[in-house]
Amino acid sequence: MNYDVEFRLNSELYIKTYVRDYIEIKNKIAHVKLPDPKDVKPIMTGESTLRLLYAEFNPKLIYRGDVHGTIDGWKYLEEKGIPLGEVTITLAQEEILFLLPKILPAIPRIVSVAEIAYLVYFLKQRNIKNLDREISRIRRKVKGSMKSTEKCLGRGETPKSDYLSTDITSFVSELKVCRELIEAGFNVEFNSQEKGPDIFIEGQSAKIEISRRSEVLNLEEWKEWMKIAQEDPNKATIRLRPDVLLFSTFLNLIDKLKEELNQGDIIIVDVTSTLEGYSLFAMKAFSTEPSRLDLQTAINTALEHAKKGGKSLILYSDLTDTPAAVWYDAQVLLNIEQELINRMGKKKLKELISIRRKYPYTTLKMISDAFELLDKLGC
Repeated sequence: MNYDVEFRLNSELYIKTYVRDYIEIKNKIAHVKLPDPKDVKPIMTGESTLRLLYAEFNPKLIYRGDVHGTIDGWKYLEEKGIPLGEVTITLAQEEILFLLPKILPAIPRIVSVAEIAYLVYFLKQRNIKNLDREISRIRRKVKGSMKSTEKCLGRGETPKSDYLSTDITSFVSELKVCRELIEAGFNVEFNSQEKGPDIFIEGQSAKIEISRRSEVLNLEEWKEWMKIAQEDPNKATIRLRPDVLLFSTFLNLIDKLKEELNQGDIIIVDVTSTLEGYSLFAMKAFSTEPSRLDLQTAINTALEHAKKGGKSLILYSDLTDTPAAVWYDAQVLLNIEQELINRMGKKKLKELISIRRKYPYTTLKMISDAFELLDKLGC
């Protein structure tokens, strides 16, 4: 059984996995052999590549980082008491034991640990305020999540979604957005308090919360739409526009959005791993004015809105080197909820939300068609 996979981009190594170095199958039993966590760290394999356990990768291509920054950030975080070696081993155990029988991700989860190291290195170089406080928060959450994950693994159970891998994904998302904001020229600082928003921007009341929810691909739904597309591509095409994305996002994330609107004036929602994230990326890629969908543009609009006492929602997707973002007045989102409750009641709304999460593409297509019809009717 060979799970070694290599991807290259323009002849440069992007990612290569060496899973068979750590797993051996005898008599239909998989024996996983992982090193002592103290010995786990990113190792240079070339001028632009690193290896971390079973993943060899190019930091520049995967997370716009570099070899030396990643290694320096790793050392810095371990000095701060965050056991990155243990974190990597725990993620590897979860990944190999529970994902391998199905399919190993193109980019293994353990690479996220190296990405966090690089992002912290970047933010430290930029002297972002209250970084030590943020590192303390990461250390506390990581250690708590590791205990919970290890208990599940010890019982042979699949770790629950609110354990280590979810926290790591959240940290990557938050740190990555901070980098994007700093690179765009904004003054950013982490919240020095235990409660409240994740970060502050431009020294005013604007606050930012960052969250991420992964989309689960419905294979049956996907197969049906592929059949339709083969017969007539127009019948499967979604006309992407901001109001369609907002309505779909409402159905997908309203519970999380309402919670976070109470904590910040500006809510950045990382939708990269959802259908809305892919749609937002496509909107920017095919736009004749892509700068209108830059994070900088969205933040500038949100800051002006905050000065007037308004709250903003920004959808953010980082599928490429140039992330896409779109701004909305958060009140519109709340108005959508109230209007739907008035028209169909809370029970029917819950059913509609359930349908969106089970059939994401179908729901987005229906919303797109409905808005297109309203335009034709002049509504």
